[in-house]
Amino acid sequence: MAAIKRSRRVMIIVSTCFVLVFIGVVFGYVMLTKHIEDIGHSQFGTVAIPLGSGKVIYARREGRGLNYDVLALSPDPNPCAHANPQTDYVFRYDGTPLYVTQTQAGLEVYRYGSVESPRSESISMDVNIKRLTFEGFQSLEKTYQERNIRKLEVPFKTDSRGCR
Repeated sequence: MAAIKRSRRVMIIVSTCFVLVFIGVVFGYVMLTKHIEDIGHSQFGTVAIPLGSGKVIYARREGRGLNYDVLALSPDPNPCAHANPQTDYVFRYDGTPLYVTQTQAGLEVYRYGSVESPRSESISMDVNIKRLTFEGFQSLEKTYQERNIRKLEVPFKTDSRGCR
């Protein structure tokens, strides 16, 4: 009799596990397919930055999938353009923001992390990149407002379905 009760308990536990696994798989499938159309599409954001020289450069952000988030400083105003390594300063977004300030010479960009400069030397955007150490970046995060430096924020506004 005890063996039958133990056998029933094991069957109930196993059945409950199978039901829970099945519910989890169905839930995961529904959540994945609900947003599957968005995985390959890019989201874009653009902020115009007027320079003292009368020029305007554009901070353009593109995010795609789970691991692609790029910010480019570009002369191209197209809000749906991808970063162009020939003409743009390209920053892989890794969670650290860019800080910028305008000077008489153009735009100074304070960055901790990697940056790809434009490959074409004929492009002049009056941009000066100041690469910071980790300690210098931490200090800047605490004092940027006092130093009249702004945190450059480029929110997503348009997804690629609105771009042609």
